[in-house]
Amino acid sequence: MNSLSVHLIPYFIPYLTGLISVALSAIGMTLAWGIYKHKQAKHIPALSEEKFRIMFETSPMGIVKNALDGRYLEANDTLLTMLGYSLAELNKLTYRQLSPQEYEPEESRQLENLRKTHRYGPFEKEYIHKDGHRFAVRLNGVLVNDSDGGQYIWSFIENITQKKATKAIDELIWQQTNFDLLTSLPNRHMFHDRLNQEIKKTHRNNRQLALLFLNLDRFKQINDSLGHGVGDEVLKKVAKRLNHCAREVDTVARLGGDEFAVILGNLEDFNTAESIAERMRDDLSKPFRIGSEIIYISVSIGITCYPENATTSEELLKCADQAVYYAKNQGRNRYSFFNPSMQEVAQKKMKLVNDLHTAIAEQQFYVVYQPIVDLNTGLIGKAEALIRWPHPTLGLISPSEFIPIAEDTGMIIDIGTWVFRQAAQQAKLWRARYNADFQISVNKSPVQLQNQDYHYESWASQLKKMALPGQSIVVEITESMLLDNNNLIDTKLREFREAGIQISLDDFGTGYSSLSYLKKFNIDYLKIDQSFVRNLDAHSDDMALCEAIIVMAHKLGIKVIAEGIETSEQRDLLTAADCDYGQGYLFSKPVRPEEFAKLFARDDNPVTAI
Repeated sequence: MNSLSVHLIPYFIPYLTGLISVALSAIGMTLAWGIYKHKQAKHIPALSEEKFRIMFETSPMGIVKNALDGRYLEANDTLLTMLGYSLAELNKLTYRQLSPQEYEPEESRQLENLRKTHRYGPFEKEYIHKDGHRFAVRLNGVLVNDSDGGQYIWSFIENITQKKATKAIDELIWQQTNFDLLTSLPNRHMFHDRLNQEIKKTHRNNRQLALLFLNLDRFKQINDSLGHGVGDEVLKKVAKRLNHCAREVDTVARLGGDEFAVILGNLEDFNTAESIAERMRDDLSKPFRIGSEIIYISVSIGITCYPENATTSEELLKCADQAVYYAKNQGRNRYSFFNPSMQEVAQKKMKLVNDLHTAIAEQQFYVVYQPIVDLNTGLIGKAEALIRWPHPTLGLISPSEFIPIAEDTGMIIDIGTWVFRQAAQQAKLWRARYNADFQISVNKSPVQLQNQDYHYESWASQLKKMALPGQSIVVEITESMLLDNNNLIDTKLREFREAGIQISLDDFGTGYSSLSYLKKFNIDYLKIDQSFVRNLDAHSDDMALCEAIIVMAHKLGIKVIAEGIETSEQRDLLTAADCDYGQGYLFSKPVRPEEFAKLFARDDNPVTAI
């Protein structure tokens, strides 16, 4: 300590005050600035050497004296402990030997500042401990003229490793709280915060704001068929495309799953919102390349406007969600602006959802059966099971109205299982009483095929318990299921095949038909959609299409069922074209089991009677 002259002691008076008055993180700056500020003072109260020594040795910060060439001259115990060296060892080193090389440019700037202003810092860097590990520090320093006429650098050093670690954890928590980990977009939490801020700003500036709510169409099928890894990569690329389509001032957020939202603020009119929505829809319809896979998706977009449609963030999001639902019902891959009528539709849907729960619990449904007639013999060998819901107050509700809701909510699983059991019991009765080979077709929803809940017993197992062969039931599906390239659906259909349950492809010709799928899945029946049968005559295009479907199916070993036959002329034309089976009002409308039983008992040819 003999090199610490009394001449230097007055410079530490502000530091002593700082130890009492400020937080430890500011001590270095207080001390450094205090020394420099008092450097030219003409009268400074004396401080004894003993008191200064106590302050130097007990400081919670490192204090060090360096020569201008970087050599260490003096250091307190705090710094020695921090570095892991003894004073004798430290005296043989320069600060450059304890500093990682990457900090040299910043240290050069700090030394230049020291020469010009007689002070440097604060700045952060790392020191190299004696054992080789690195730790973070914050430094302040001053240039002091000593009593011996020399110049020295006095530095004040705080170990900030723990503070940086705490800060890093805080930043990570903040990041995870506000941003989506997969896409790095703002998440639902930050989205609501920004939407509320944007609403306030729009209100003050008397401008307009639009909210876009986006839902990827059939995205679940990508996860099911190609795996969640591929699905995640698609979501990342979707996020990038959405950001590219939006303006810099807009907020693109991922709300969860395959749902995104875009806040469009500071609008002069809503034409901008429409053009951005259109651009996003078109951009997302372009193919995505993920590894060796080429993936096509589409998006449904709901648009709601502030203040025209709603004035709070919750109401805006609710309206946008209803607009998305409308866009999906209109065929997907489109955008739709919210209008009040959607609110009525949403409320009606919500009521039907609640009523469906009650209907399942109280078994309000019943099953009707429509005969499928062999066109060559006129005999009834099959039937299609169709569900009916007589609502207690609304009357009979069409399946086209409540089945989509049941699929959206997952209730179709319970409903479909119930219909299957009813049909299987009926098949067992009619096979025993009228026709040992009688079959009943039961519609199977994509949601049912994709369900992996082992709580539901397989149809094959249930048939086995009922002592019924698999051939007693035909599973009726739509061709869109096969085009989804879903491995789970593939597995389920193969399970049906192994159990002897046949498969019928409904509404054939109305979608994107593929002969390769017919071969791959060993389809047993094709059902010609009634839209081809409705206007059938001998020289129509519909007749040519029906003939082509029948010939193609027979070449593949598939039987053909024509739906919607209402006239004798339609029946005769299809019979002449070698169609195997017919179904329609010419033979019978869908009827309850007791009425259907009368069709078996009729003496006349059922083909000729309505």
